Amino acid sequence: MDRIRERLLAAVVICAGFSTGGVTAVMAVDESLAATVSRGAAPAAAAESAGTLILLLNRPISISETQLRRVAGQLWSTAEIEIRRGTGPEAAGVTVRGESGEVFLVKAGGVSLSLALERRPFASAEEIAGAEDATERLVLEQHRGWLSAGVYSVESNRATMADCGRLLAALLEQRVIPEGVTCGLLVPAEEILLPWSRIEVEALSLLRSEDPAAALGMSRHAPVLSATRHAIAVRQAAEQARAGWADFEAAFAGRADMGSTGHSVLAEFTEGAEKELMWLEVRELRGGRVYGRLANQPQALRGLREGAAVEVSETAVLDWVFVKPAGNELQGAFLSRLLQPDRTALGVDRGGNSGQRR
Repeated sequence: MDRIRERLLAAVVICAGFSTGGVTAVMAVDESLAATVSRGAAPAAAAESAGTLILLLNRPISISETQLRRVAGQLWSTAEIEIRRGTGPEAAGVTVRGESGEVFLVKAGGVSLSLALERRPFASAEEIAGAEDATERLVLEQHRGWLSAGVYSVESNRATMADCGRLLAALLEQRVIPEGVTCGLLVPAEEILLPWSRIEVEALSLLRSEDPAAALGMSRHAPVLSATRHAIAVRQAAEQARAGWADFEAAFAGRADMGSTGHSVLAEFTEGAEKELMWLEVRELRGGRVYGRLANQPQALRGLREGAAVEVSETAVLDWVFVKPAGNELQGAFLSRLLQPDRTALGVDRGGNSGQRR
């Protein structure tokens, strides 16, 4: 995965490739990786990636200046919209050597964003096959191109990653990015790669949050918490979770209006003598039951896989979490707070194996 990440970081330079004077400043993705790294492009891209979001696409698409101007005009209605576009060597001060994509610079008042559309994968079949995570590998195998929104580096720029998220959300909502084309979402700064199927229901609200990276991070892996060593804490957390269940229900029911995200619950799953505590991403609350997708990869339960459709009784919920839009305030996470009161639940016991055996 390291080589894929290096290619991705090199690709991010495209999003920051405009200079104020129109001088070419774009690094081609297909250049020698060694040469790219030796010139310091990867560290530069790593810095730029802090303000970048990338949609992975399963087939080529096109975006016109007219479409982009219309969307930008709706997002920043009081500002004069300026759009520059590059489509190949020396076009509009942009060089994308050997690439089949386009690069746009969108200026609206004091906000400057760059949008890069590439119509081929950023990683080779060999590199994708070497990815350790099966879920990430499947997404990478599906993608045939990508669309990247990044904050343009200039001192007077007031843009943030939240603006990048808003732009991508608007392009999706208005079908500039056709429905069914997106297969994944990348947040390079956080090394987050999410299957689109996992976040599709809440994708627009996640992208429109004040801190998309934090909101999307919640969707990547729910916190992994050990129950074996902390039976008392588990019982106490379950009591708090059940006492506050009405708050979770209200937040989930009103998520479209209130903008809350990351609604997940913790429950025990069994198979024979094996028992594991795992998180599920909530999709529906109905008839005293919770329906959703398994957010963890089981360690011992062979009949379940991450992403599987599961359901549990509300009375079986041991913990719950969701994120409020104002300040990305995490709600719930009672077990995590009991075990690590000085740390946010987002950072507790996170690991590659997910579910915890009891």
